[in-house]
Amino acid sequence: MRLPAWCLRRREGARRTRAQAMVELALILPIFLFMVMGALQLSLIAIVWIGLQGITQDTARWMASSSPAPLPTVGNCSPSGSNANWPRPRWANGNDGTGYRDCYLPPLVQSANFTAWTWNPSCASGADCWGAGTRRADGMLRLTATYDWSNVLILPVINGGGTVGYAFPTTFTVTAAGVMQY
Repeated sequence: MRLPAWCLRRREGARRTRAQAMVELALILPIFLFMVMGALQLSLIAIVWIGLQGITQDTARWMASSSPAPLPTVGNCSPSGSNANWPRPRWANGNDGTGYRDCYLPPLVQSANFTAWTWNPSCASGADCWGAGTRRADGMLRLTATYDWSNVLILPVINGGGTVGYAFPTTFTVTAAGVMQY
């Protein structure tokens, strides 16, 4: 008695499944790993973006408001202990807010990667913005921060490496504002 054709095909197929599975894995694994690494890269970029928005908004709010709290000292983030300018608001002096920013940086955001940190209306460091009339209460104080997020790159393709050869922009610019209060 002769076996039907479908029975013979099944037996031959059973012998080829191990090799076929290994070939399919070899073909799919790089694509899957690239997709996982891409998702991880996008997650890291999103963490930096959200952290940058948060620290920019917090610093703008902190600078625009008045408070009897002394300014943090750069380096150890503890209050400076003296607040001789009180009751003058923080925005009245030429403080750029980097001491506050550096003390409250979110994860993955590094102080050294800020490429621009500008205030509008601007005021020179240590200047009397109140006396010069540069800044007034009930005015808008805007902070624009530009950040280079290349410290979280894990895929070389994004930075012009690999076969793509296209360098994606690696900077974010965020603007936050607060009304100057007295």
